Amino acid sequence: IWLKTREVTPLIAALRGKAETIRRSELELSIRRLANLSDKEKKHIDNLTRAIVNRILRQPVLRLKEIALEDDRDLHVASLCQLFDLESSITDDNHLPAQDIKLPDDLAEQSSS
Repeated sequence: IWLKTREVTPLIAALRGKAETIRRSELELSIRRLANLSDKEKKHIDNLTRAIVNRILRQPVLRLKEIALEDDRDLHVASLCQLFDLESSITDDNHLPAQDIKLPDDLAEQSSS
């Protein structure tokens, strides 16, 4: 079980990384627009946005770990990669990059168009 759930670790990291990049970008924009914030207020907003991202990703990450144990996990992994454009983000020495994941025929056709 542990080994199968470990196979989705690069995907989880890519999803979290993408969310964190968006969070930081939006946070920086907001902080610049709200120039009169104190350092304490900036830190509070940083913590708030971090908590929001973590709450949003918690259930999908837990579900992805469950999906890793299912027979049709490749379909779900490929779908998630496509939905969040994660193919180029997954590079881990112990795992195949996302472009090496075998997509079902109907998804492969959509991906190439």
